[in-house]
Amino acid sequence: MNTLRHTAIFAAAVLVSTPVAPAFATTIDDDENIVELDLYTLTDVHGHIEQVTNSDGVVTEAGGPAMSCYLQNAREQNPDSTLWLVGDQIGASPFMPGLLHENPTIEVMNALEPAGSTLGNHELDWGVDDLRDRINGADPYVAPNFEHVAANVAGAEDIIGDYVVWTAPASEVRVAFIGGIGQDVPAKLNPVHTADLTFNEPVEAMNKTARQLKEHDEADIVIAAMHDDVARYFPHMDTDYVDGVMGGDIHVPYLFQQGEDGNEISAIASGQYMDGLGLMSLEYDTEANEVVDSSVEIIPADTVAECGEDEEVQAILDRANEQAAEAGNQVVASGITDDFHRGVYLNEAGELLAGANRGVESTLGALLADSFKNEIVVDQESGETVDIGVMHAGGIRNDLEPTDGDVTYSQSFEVQPFGNEVGYTTLSGAAFKKVLEQQWKLHDATDEEKAAAGLPEDQWNSQGSRPMLKLNLSDNVRYTYDPTRAYGDRITSVTVDGQPLDPEAKYTIGSVTFLLDGGDSFYSFQEGTPTTTYGNLDRDTTNAYLAEHAANIEARSLKKSI
Repeated sequence: MNTLRHTAIFAAAVLVSTPVAPAFATTIDDDENIVELDLYTLTDVHGHIEQVTNSDGVVTEAGGPAMSCYLQNAREQNPDSTLWLVGDQIGASPFMPGLLHENPTIEVMNALEPAGSTLGNHELDWGVDDLRDRINGADPYVAPNFEHVAANVAGAEDIIGDYVVWTAPASEVRVAFIGGIGQDVPAKLNPVHTADLTFNEPVEAMNKTARQLKEHDEADIVIAAMHDDVARYFPHMDTDYVDGVMGGDIHVPYLFQQGEDGNEISAIASGQYMDGLGLMSLEYDTEANEVVDSSVEIIPADTVAECGEDEEVQAILDRANEQAAEAGNQVVASGITDDFHRGVYLNEAGELLAGANRGVESTLGALLADSFKNEIVVDQESGETVDIGVMHAGGIRNDLEPTDGDVTYSQSFEVQPFGNEVGYTTLSGAAFKKVLEQQWKLHDATDEEKAAAGLPEDQWNSQGSRPMLKLNLSDNVRYTYDPTRAYGDRITSVTVDGQPLDPEAKYTIGSVTFLLDGGDSFYSFQEGTPTTTYGNLDRDTTNAYLAEHAANIEARSLKKSI
């Protein structure tokens, strides 16, 4: 059984500084049988490859050039070091990499020389065929030099493997990284994009693969690298075969060593956006063939940045910024006096994480919903627009803070980077109420509760790890709710344009196609008419609204749900 260097640690956003050049050695304690392996990890980079500094001058996102410098130094100090990516390198990216087909991000990731990557849901933002083109380097894509793996995904075996075995250069210890991803991926994406894939239960698949690797002597160490909430899955890993767990997806850093009451292995999630570099250090006894000690830590971005910059990686960013600058600097709206923000979250250290809370209304979400209400037309001749505008929190990826009243295209791109089409569907009032009920997710509910709430059985694994995904609604909609009532019966009243919602009446709902197709497990949108679109993108629709109504746009001061 593994021993632990530290006793039970349950910490969110625990940051531990380490030297710029880690002083690790391949043998320790004068025991020739013990080798130390340093397994670094990044997750949910989302194209944040440039360094970010806050108003106090503290580096909050290390950026690719500094990250490359730090990892190079780490490998020099301990050749038995590698990097594993836990998914979502791309998608929902800042303007520059997003405009350039995410190629700058892939180029930076290639320079970091990872052993591989777990498949993230955002790698599938544009569908399986698009990911296949990217992996194969088809025009216009730069191919990654690493594999994507997820042992619980079936249907694209030519591009999605189960695991990668990395052999440590100095000790020749074989480390297998098994990929896994949550079953709720089809609900996070446009369901059309994952129709040909099957997402099986991940823990079962990863444990089974780990057992096979150990029993067939294909690996000495097994790391389960899960693109999902590591805290949720960590206790269920089979520690007879799994030696460590890496997580991601939820954009929150975690460190775990569960100890006596659970699995005695380490687990880690680095956070997001290169705001920290995860490190799992393992001591492996080559004679006993087992991990005898492990520890985890998160190296803060400002510590990584002290290393300096890799000039070759910086050159990648310089070229990309030059390419993107002209389009990004275009002003799309002027005269806007307010700032608009996403929901926030305070971690245990009291630090504010912008955009991390998707369970609340936000001034920016309200702005986007109003833009859809005002711009999505249902009758081209009369100019009549939809009855209700709706925006989901997960599609909003940056705050909107105009500079001297101006909003540039690059700013609007970073707010809505997915490039979803907008359109509308027609729903009954009863179906729209069900959509509102589906803001509460049933991931912790029993099968009986899911059935009682009206959740179809084929949606039972679509609920993710967030307890609520709040919808932002246009200004003409209000509702009340009681969270103590049963799932599916929490909405107590709804008004549209000041009138009670009529269950039998028909309402046109305008939003992005992701949501209207049932994304984020708002499956009752599928009860509506087929989505009508005109080829307009979300950010362009919002930009038109900002340009037309700039003088009258203010951040909403009152919530629409109480």
